[in-house]
Amino acid sequence: MILTLNEYKQYLPLQTMQNYNATITETHEVRALYKWFVKYLGSGLVETIAGDDPPEELFQKVKPALANLTYLEALPFLNLVLTGSGFGVISNQSLAPASADRVRALAAGLFEAATNFLDSLLEFMEENTEDYPDWNQCSLSPGSLIPNATVFDSRIKINNSRVKFISLIPHIKEVETLQLANILSDEFLSELILGSDQNVKPLVEYACAYWAWERMVAPSFEPGEKKPESFIYAEKKLLYAKMDDLQARKTGEAYMLQALGYLNKNLDLYPTYKEFAYEAPYENQQENGFFIT
Repeated sequence: MILTLNEYKQYLPLQTMQNYNATITETHEVRALYKWFVKYLGSGLVETIAGDDPPEELFQKVKPALANLTYLEALPFLNLVLTGSGFGVISNQSLAPASADRVRALAAGLFEAATNFLDSLLEFMEENTEDYPDWNQCSLSPGSLIPNATVFDSRIKINNSRVKFISLIPHIKEVETLQLANILSDEFLSELILGSDQNVKPLVEYACAYWAWERMVAPSFEPGEKKPESFIYAEKKLLYAKMDDLQARKTGEAYMLQALGYLNKNLDLYPTYKEFAYEAPYENQQENGFFIT
């Protein structure tokens, strides 16, 4: 086992650990490590943690998240056994079975605790990047308008959650490529990313954040289809229940209109925008209009 039974008791709700089978923990511990931590640390560091001599400081940061995720992985199997006539459920007449709602609540609690511990782990990795050259730097997005969780948190509050930001990174990149570059031009967007403008850049960051949020929370199922009540959907609800996609889209549009209004009134201050993105309005055409892609 990577963790001891006492360590599991330290990081998990004690009342749920009574009669906990250590062999089940060992079975699911490796699954949790490789399922979750390769994404956040990279395969090289995961192999190091699974080895005989993991770096102590890193290992201490991994332990609480691993304990909660191991229990989450084991949860569906804790009272399930294979018999000669098929699968069965262990029954104890002195105990009332937990309802499905209670089990789901426990799973959500384990996931929320694990997320908090993973955020702490990722913050540690960001602060000690040079000490862990094999880290995949999954919570950083250099060369982006929003390069880290701290910048995103300054636009939409996510409690500096690295886990949430990692899920948002691909959507931020899509917004930059498919929307911002079309509206502002590649040239001016690059200038904003590299520069320190205090008038337009914050507004564009707001627009980018809200449009990325829109893409993140947009329903991925067919209209009218019932939302699945699964661990995966529970995770999404827990992380992204702050606002819906329509609200996020409209807020992003409002910030972009502010940015374009300022740019169009101050063209001489932004020659790159003027050369590559600005189009003088036709007669009777409303200035600052733009298409949302």
